[in-house]
Amino acid sequence: MSVIPSMRPMAVVKRQALRRGLRGNSQAWRWIAVLLVGRSAVVRNVAIRDGLRGGNRFWRYVAVGIMISDLASKFVVKEPDRLGVERLKPGQGVKVKSLGPDRRRAAS
Repeated sequence: MSVIPSMRPMAVVKRQALRRGLRGNSQAWRWIAVLLVGRSAVVRNVAIRDGLRGGNRFWRYVAVGIMISDLASKFVVKEPDRLGVERLKPGQGVKVKSLGPDRRRAAS
């Protein structure tokens, strides 16, 4: 037996927090949305809306910090090395093995 989504109190509170906190001007609902819903998504949306569009200095600094961290993660994250590409025909298979890391022991 499925539960009707509107009968779950937490779902109702989250929905109201998103409606009133992110789309409205209520500071209390905004902080409830930050606590209940995904923190990073809520902070990002509020920073863009209030900081870049609204002119609030605090949220502008938060938005700039988020953008800088996004750019840094794009440039710093190491992509895996592609070892090879092989096309398989029907009926062929691939066996992949991994080697353990090199262990360097101190020479005694």
